[in-house]
Amino acid sequence: MTASDDVSEVTIQPHNELAYAAHYPTKVIFFCETPSRPGCGGESAITRNKDVKENLAKDVKEKFKKLGIRYHRYLPCKEQESRYTSWQKVFWTDNKDDVVKYMDKFNNPYSWDEKNALSYSYLRPAFIRHPTTGESIWFNHAHAHHSSRLREHPSFADMQDEPHGKFAYHVTYGDGSEVELETIQHIRDVLWQQTVGFQMQKGDVIFFDNLTTMHARLGFTGKRKLLASFAED
Repeated sequence: MTASDDVSEVTIQPHNELAYAAHYPTKVIFFCETPSRPGCGGESAITRNKDVKENLAKDVKEKFKKLGIRYHRYLPCKEQESRYTSWQKVFWTDNKDDVVKYMDKFNNPYSWDEKNALSYSYLRPAFIRHPTTGESIWFNHAHAHHSSRLREHPSFADMQDEPHGKFAYHVTYGDGSEVELETIQHIRDVLWQQTVGFQMQKGDVIFFDNLTTMHARLGFTGKRKLLASFAED
């Protein structure tokens, strides 16, 4: 698959692939098909989770460890005109009963609005254990799925005054309380301070452990294309 279809001028924050999900790849592979032209941006970037964990404020880590993270999703019905993916596409069904069974199975709070849009949430830990080393790892999308990311995105410039629940995704602490904006900014600051950027060249391949290494992309102009593949042990 293409590594990302996000608009080219947007910088993609460091993240572990699918760290917000119950099932995630353990290996991520990138292949450079079309590199950025010199001076046009598009650097790839990597970040060690270990470095992030060591540099986060102690009280931030303790609060996330205690409460976990609640991920909130908003999925419109396919009949609605929307820039978001519909619940029919996400859950591969047109039957609301199938979605309800899924929500009940995993005890996910959910609701439908008057236009048959689905809102739901689920709880995930902020830390996981590496299956080989047993090390506790900062592994989540607290910073990447906070709605402030979409508020700052050029594709959502018309939604600055919308509530969190009308964005495609948002995060809170596990008890439903809002994560402080200064905490989100602190996480982002630490991430970028620990990040190393480089330009991939045509034919380059990078292969890394998704549980220990984040990846990112700086904005660019012109053409650039990376292909991605995910794998499990």
